[in-house]
Amino acid sequence: MRKRAGSARFFPFQEYMKIYDLTTEGEKEPLGLDRKDPAFSWKIGGENLFQTWYRVRVASSREALEVGRPDMWDSGIVRSGRTLAVRYGGKPLRERTVYFWTVETD
Repeated sequence: MRKRAGSARFFPFQEYMKIYDLTTEGEKEPLGLDRKDPAFSWKIGGENLFQTWYRVRVASSREALEVGRPDMWDSGIVRSGRTLAVRYGGKPLRERTVYFWTVETD
């Protein structure tokens, strides 16, 4: 899970945004999903902060995500405050396969 700075301006009262409670189809570590387009959700923490964009990335290995090379899907930057039920839009998912995902936001 990464957060990207959204502005070079400094506001002394501003907290850092926290991204937490990442879920897939409402589950933290789902097993046996039967959807070809699972929904990703996350929560944002921080007082007086809101999300203006997100980027979801999905890979077949944790290592691929860590080096910034998602092999299944990269949503690109989506200008939206949406944090609930963002549908997968990548390559076809295989049965009985573990996938890893992350979200980046401002």
